[in-house]
Amino acid sequence: MLDVSVVEELEEFDHNRNGTLSPNTLYIIGSGDKSPKYKLYYKIVVNNCINSNDHNTINNSSSCKKKTKIHLPYRSSDLNKISSVCQLFKEFEDGKRRLDQDELSGLATNLIQIESGSTRFMDILRTHFYFDDNIKKYSDWNYYLNYFKKKGCKSSSCDNYCPHKNQCNHAGDILSTTKPERHTIIKLANCKEQLYHRGEAAEDFAQKLKTAFETDDNKIHILNAPTALGKSTSILEYMEKPNLRILIAFPTNDLKNQLYAKAIGRGIKAVKTPSLLEVKDKLPSNIWNHIESLYQIGKHHAVFDYIKEVIAKRDVDKRCSDILKEYLKDLTKFYTSDCHVFTTHSRLLTIDYWELKKYDAIIIDEDIILNCMIRNQVEIPISKLEKVLDEIDSNSKLAKKIIAAVEAAKTKSWFTLSNIVYDNAYDGISTPIDIPSLCHAEKIYFKNKFDENNLFESNCHEDSIVFFKPLRLKNNIKYIMLSATVNQKICNYYFGANRVKFYNCKKAEYVGTLNQYYKNTMSRSDIDKNLGIVDKIKKFTDFVDTITFKKYGKGNYHYGKTTGIDTLKGKNIDAIGTPHQPVWIYKLFAHTMGFNFDENAKLKYQVVRHNEFGFWFMTFDNDSELLRNIQFWMIESELEQAVGRARLLREDCTVNVFSNFPLSQAVMKEAEYK
Repeated sequence: MLDVSVVEELEEFDHNRNGTLSPNTLYIIGSGDKSPKYKLYYKIVVNNCINSNDHNTINNSSSCKKKTKIHLPYRSSDLNKISSVCQLFKEFEDGKRRLDQDELSGLATNLIQIESGSTRFMDILRTHFYFDDNIKKYSDWNYYLNYFKKKGCKSSSCDNYCPHKNQCNHAGDILSTTKPERHTIIKLANCKEQLYHRGEAAEDFAQKLKTAFETDDNKIHILNAPTALGKSTSILEYMEKPNLRILIAFPTNDLKNQLYAKAIGRGIKAVKTPSLLEVKDKLPSNIWNHIESLYQIGKHHAVFDYIKEVIAKRDVDKRCSDILKEYLKDLTKFYTSDCHVFTTHSRLLTIDYWELKKYDAIIIDEDIILNCMIRNQVEIPISKLEKVLDEIDSNSKLAKKIIAAVEAAKTKSWFTLSNIVYDNAYDGISTPIDIPSLCHAEKIYFKNKFDENNLFESNCHEDSIVFFKPLRLKNNIKYIMLSATVNQKICNYYFGANRVKFYNCKKAEYVGTLNQYYKNTMSRSDIDKNLGIVDKIKKFTDFVDTITFKKYGKGNYHYGKTTGIDTLKGKNIDAIGTPHQPVWIYKLFAHTMGFNFDENAKLKYQVVRHNEFGFWFMTFDNDSELLRNIQFWMIESELEQAVGRARLLREDCTVNVFSNFPLSQAVMKEAEYK
């Protein structure tokens, strides 16, 4: 409903009646365009005014003896933001076209809510000579603006006067579009994501997967498809086809084993790669600890030799020996097999080019960038680098690289080093750091323990260098990646747009319910400040299953370890928290990709737009769009993975998300827990 609306067009009226017969009725002189011979007057009705006092009370001098400066809810700085989100105001400001009375009135009711808004409105009228043919109209509009303010008139809805309402991504009015209230999430118009019935979405996914399989190229085909759409079933159906050999890699051993068991149950000939992580609890602690230490310092090549050494010992426990022999046997079976293979992301990255060429299709389940790179950082304290220098030849390439890193860290936070070849001479280094990864590392971040980039990190104890282990998919090999959270921009950034073929599959409407409680930011620091808030939430929802940060010890699952879990299917879940990462992780990802970015960019609580929503969020400014894209991808992926565990696409259950980062298909709710 219009707050200010033109209800009648008149040719003449008594000026003395203006504002006296009804405090909600005004008369404005029009342009006379319709009938140049006569002046036109518009009768305007002001509705939805907060102050209902009559005209005599408003003008009673006894009630205005003491005036107090009352600041308006929107500051003058907000005026500069309007033209970037409101096309009508931009047209008004630029003078590209002459607005009609209804449009001017609609803008006016919004601008009067802003400090200096009325002044800006009048300045624009004069700048573009709106009423130079009748100067009195300027004073009339000035009167009307003051009158609207005095009456406490509400801002008019965009839907009631704006010609762009069906194209613009707006909220209720200009004000909420430009600057929503804090701790709110505003649904924007004209940008609602189209949702489909599950059957139609599944058919669309099947067709796109078929296209990816049949395309003869060496690109990375990436399908962004919702969770629970039948991806696993589709893969098994392809495995049942004759003369087709597939290798599929999963983020975890559990997921690998689950689908492998289903394949065997359907009579599909397949093998799975073994993992020592799966048998670690059956090994003597001293043997496993040594194997684990070799993995941690990057000496994967030494594990095989150590296993053979343990097996050769006469005094070794027979059970231990049998387990390790079985591991080597399964590893050999994988390399010599001629059937389908189930493996993990980490194992996939170690398989050489010629081994991969044996397969007709290589499928990657879930986002390998997020699951295998972002969570695979190497951090080396400067003190340990200096210890390594005491153990190696000062003229070696490794020594020169370490010296270069230490020197660069004295003046830079972000720097690049050369990739060097690992030398077997480094096998004898006793300082426990990942030497092989250090040799290959190129993009480095120096993490000062006092650096503000450590925001959202609580365990930075000493100066160190940090880098991501490189994730490199082999060239001239075709891959097919399937994920519900994969991001096209990120994939194009990382793999190169010319190598990526991206498929946005149709999204299906949930059968279950997704509620989102957004009043609290629910970052780690916010939860820490609100003592007992997690327990209050659990009491409020009465749900058994919880996904939150690991530090709070609630439930068996936590952010960073939810991908692909199927044990929560059909269950009611609370997902508590906004999974921010330390600022340096976003920047290191950009640095690793070789992109330029503002090294001094900071997070700021500000209004942003993402997907269908406008909201306040702690993020980077617009001029750091790359960093913001990286941040939103990481946060949204974690939240969507948590929600996906319930399989809302097929199951009539409920997931409650407690976060101020809005998710698609969520029903926004204010907090009801205390």
